[in-house]
Amino acid sequence: MRSAWENAFRASGGLKLPLSWSWFYSWWCNFGPHFEGVEPAQLRVHWFESDGKVRAIFPMYAQRVRARGFPANSLRAMSNGHSPYWDAVLSPDLPADDVWNAFNAVVKSESPDYIVLRRLRDDSQLNDALRTEGAKSLRCGAKNALLTPIVDTTGDWDTYIAQRSRKYRQNLRRKLRDFDADDGLTVCRYILQGSDDQAFEDAVSISANSWKVDVGNDLASNTMSRSFLRQQIDYLVQEGKACIWMCRKDGHPIAYELHFVDDSSTFPIRADYDRRFSKLSPGSLVEYHALRSAFNDPSIRAYDCCADDYKYLRNLTNDYRYASDVYAFPRRPVSQLLGGIEFDLIPFAQRLWSEIRSLRGQGHKSK
Repeated sequence: MRSAWENAFRASGGLKLPLSWSWFYSWWCNFGPHFEGVEPAQLRVHWFESDGKVRAIFPMYAQRVRARGFPANSLRAMSNGHSPYWDAVLSPDLPADDVWNAFNAVVKSESPDYIVLRRLRDDSQLNDALRTEGAKSLRCGAKNALLTPIVDTTGDWDTYIAQRSRKYRQNLRRKLRDFDADDGLTVCRYILQGSDDQAFEDAVSISANSWKVDVGNDLASNTMSRSFLRQQIDYLVQEGKACIWMCRKDGHPIAYELHFVDDSSTFPIRADYDRRFSKLSPGSLVEYHALRSAFNDPSIRAYDCCADDYKYLRNLTNDYRYASDVYAFPRRPVSQLLGGIEFDLIPFAQRLWSEIRSLRGQGHKSK
């Protein structure tokens, strides 16, 4: 499977690291066995060949779960919060009708009650296929839109900075002045040699003192995340494509960005800062050095923020990648019931509750 996947991946041209064999293999090994459901999750990878070449791969998993209180068989994309996005691995010249026929064959083979394609790219061939005439055999809907800032790094750094907002430039200059005035502050790039590299251990220690501790998502306590990143690092270090940008205060690690690099993009796949040093803005300093370095590297064409449209990231660019969680329901009774609950009943109840709250508010004002 690995050889066929990598051949299809290379032939696809424009596909990125999050659709590589190593990404999905690491993802499944570390997250797949831990999904909660009525029954354990089962790996489902379908691929289609023509003329001796793999033309389409759908990395998914099946699981029986409780959906809105009902036991149901689900078919799901192999994606979660660690995934910048998800898509099928498809030949770029594959017509939309052929993509639909392949995906429809997957659906018929698995016979799920519903399908969840989490973080499916809006500009993907599969998304286009789901809008074709043949796809009307599924009721599809999207929610939880994800807007990811993408910085084009092919231009000149000074021109890029000049195009940013005045407020952003002023804040950046202030932080850099403070950085230059503090001899104890340093920012360095570490090319990782393996998942046991000291720089990664330092990143884990930073994460253990970050705000993510409060939500149980720090690398020290979230063993699945830590193991996933370690495994991915060990694949990428063979080509020197994993590095960490790290800020230190008097030699003590206080902020980092973990970057995975493919042929043309750098992905700050994980970032944390020690909140005890928040006044020093260490996260901003790391981001500045990593981003500027990307502009100076002719092999890097994009800085993919790998995150939602957070306020601080809006300062970096006006260009975004759009993705959504796409739900699909086959045209049969159980599936249509679930689809009706998801896209009819729940939105109606939400609108009704909003109107009730609004009327209550008007009533209080009139008194």
